[in-house]
Amino acid sequence: MERIKTIDTDLAAIHGYLCADGYVITHAPNSKRKYYRLGLRNTELVLLSDFQSKFFSLFGIMPKITPDIDRAHISSKPIYFLLTNMFGSFYCNDWKFPKLFKSKKLKESWLRAVFDCEAWVISKKGTDPRVSLELINLSGIKSIQRILKQFKIISKFSPKKKGKIFRLDIFGKENLIRFQKEIDFLHPRKKELLQNAIDSFINYKWAFPKARKQLIKFILSKLKGKSGKINNKRVRVCSNMLINLKKMKYNLNKLFGVKSIVSKKLFSGNGVSYYELSINGRADIAKIIWRSNT
Repeated sequence: MERIKTIDTDLAAIHGYLCADGYVITHAPNSKRKYYRLGLRNTELVLLSDFQSKFFSLFGIMPKITPDIDRAHISSKPIYFLLTNMFGSFYCNDWKFPKLFKSKKLKESWLRAVFDCEAWVISKKGTDPRVSLELINLSGIKSIQRILKQFKIISKFSPKKKGKIFRLDIFGKENLIRFQKEIDFLHPRKKELLQNAIDSFINYKWAFPKARKQLIKFILSKLKGKSGKINNKRVRVCSNMLINLKKMKYNLNKLFGVKSIVSKKLFSGNGVSYYELSINGRADIAKIIWRSNT
């Protein structure tokens, strides 16, 4: 079988599938039994069918889906050598993201296949909605994080089980929406959970009262925060919406004669973006404290 000349999205997806939940294996060098096997292990028929159709499109051979619907597989010596000569190892701790997948569309197809197989989605109330992925391949997961960043998707990297497993977490509504737009899932349940995770975020736009007395009370409550007290050294208010803090800054100056500073976009340890309003001047803080006590 000749070398693949056209690098397309089908090839990128097949490579992603094989790295994530797949296998490309052969017999031991001295084994009497000779075999060359390729396949995708998964119990989601949608993914097995996608692998099957893309494989047929590339190689003209249709992998078989088992009666138990736990894999799509095929035996082929020419395809085994074609793929291993082109990409190297597909073992879970050895595979590498191919440099020849340069375009955005190729990277999208590859990431989608990997996330469809390996990721899970948290969308329960009372938890941080997120898309998470765990691998034992450090080089591979670093490649995934780097590619996600090219799509402006921020992810948090963390080693688990004393560095034997590595995790990526995608937090925040902005990041999840961008993931949905750029990558998304083919897996129907994960696709549904991703939409649920995005929908679980509340509206963070503050409703500023129009009446002066209620407006003053509203602003003071934001400045006090959960503690219910004004910090006498530095006052900070955070929000994931810049417009909230711009309105707060305007009203602080208009109502109290207090100067404040609004930061540029910042990022938490989870990769979630936010902004911060701070009041640093002693005289300004004293005005706020006096007003909160009257």
